[in-house]
Parts: sequence; structure tokens; C-alpha cells
Amino acid sequence: MLLDNNILFLLCCMNIGIPAFDYQRGSVYAMNSKVLNADANYTVSLGMISEQDVVEVNTFYDKVPYNWCIYGDDQAACIVLQKSGMHKQVTVTAMGIDLGADLSDAMHDTHLQIKEVDTFSPDFTNTFEASFEIEGSDIEVFKRYILERVGPDNVRCYVAYYDEVPVSTAMYLRKDTDVALCCVATDTDYRHKGCGSAICHRILSDAKASGANAWLASSDMGYPVYKKLGFVEYGPFEVWGSRK
Repeated sequence: MLLDNNILFLLCCMNIGIPAFDYQRGSVYAMNSKVLNADANYTVSLGMISEQDVVEVNTFYDKVPYNWCIYGDDQAACIVLQKSGMHKQVTVTAMGIDLGADLSDAMHDTHLQIKEVDTFSPDFTNTFEASFEIEGSDIEVFKRYILERVGPDNVRCYVAYYDEVPVSTAMYLRKDTDVALCCVATDTDYRHKGCGSAICHRILSDAKASGANAWLASSDMGYPVYKKLGFVEYGPFEVWGSRK
């Protein structure tokens, strides 16, 4: 697996679940789910950007908040975004795994059960909403956008139940032979119980039949979990936004 521009583009967009874009200007791509939460709208630049690029992207989004992803070592892009009034939010790590290889053994608490649920079922939606601090009305917008862009046959949702209480979510999206893991989140009261590891292992097991590679964008918190599952690091990228 090679980390080329196309893969980076997919990784950035799949960070919130959309392997698609709605706007392009040169090497700048943007997706706009219309959700009023920056973490649901991403712009990705795969080459040099200018201040005019930022102006045009701002016009495209109008009043919808968004984040901008760049290569981790792209100092020129950092300067342009900083001049435009944006601020670095976080650095995330692009990671991938060959689904043709054997997966590590699943190890989790006997109190924990992983279930595939209907797309955006109440248990998935409520847990996702609480973990990501997204309002219910925005989740409906997000749901429609995903189903329209990815297609219902390429979206699968999972919930982890701890003593029958829904505590963790994850989503599987397929684009050709690539699979993305996204919307991975666990209720703060149930972290460090293996929920994230177990739910991701289940997704990878199910995805082996239809995918060649699985990709995700990892936070610092999730990195040890994905590394243990067998994901390989392909490099960092930075997420910039308007929040200070």
C-alpha cells in the first residue's frame, strides 16, 4: 500500500465518513454535508494553496463551519491558513491495514457485545450524538448526505453494548476495494474497557470479504488501539479550523 495523493484525499474525507467531494479548485477539494459542525465538513489540499483558494473555499461554505486538512510538513500551507485566520486544531495519523492478512485475535470483556445495527439506528444515533456532541437534527442531515454520497449498500453501522447498554459506535464505508473506519467513539464512562478495539476488530472481520485495504485517520487516543489491531502508520496530517 502506498500513500499517494489519492489515498491521502480518501483518508482525509473518510475521517468523517465521506469518500466524495462537492467542490474543486486546482488541488483543493471540499465536501459540505451542510451540518453546522466543522468536524462534519472537510477541505483537503493536495498541493500548494493560495490566499485566493481560501477566499473561494470560504465562499463555497458560506456560513457552514469546516476544517481544512494539509500534509503534516506543509509549512507553506500553514502560513496561508494562519494568515486567513484559521488555527491548527489537531494532528492526526493516516493508518492502513491489508485486509488480506490475518487479524490479531479479538480480546474483550465478557460484558461486551458487538452488534451490526440498522444504518443510523436509534442506539447508534444516540450514542454517536453524545460522543461527538452533534445535535439530533444535524445527524439527520449527516445521515442523508452519507447515504446519498456513499450509497446504502456501502454503509454499515455497529454498536458496542456493555451489559446491554449502548456505549460505543463505529461505521464501515466501502469505496471499490477500500474500506474506511469512521465515527469510532466511546462513551467517556466506558473507556479503557476494550470497546473501541472490539468494535473495530468486528468491522475488520466483516470487511475482509469485500475490501482489500482498510483506512482511517487516528487521533492520539486511538493510535495505540489501531496499532495493536495491525494498522500501519502512513504519515501525519494537520487539521485546521476557525476555532482557537
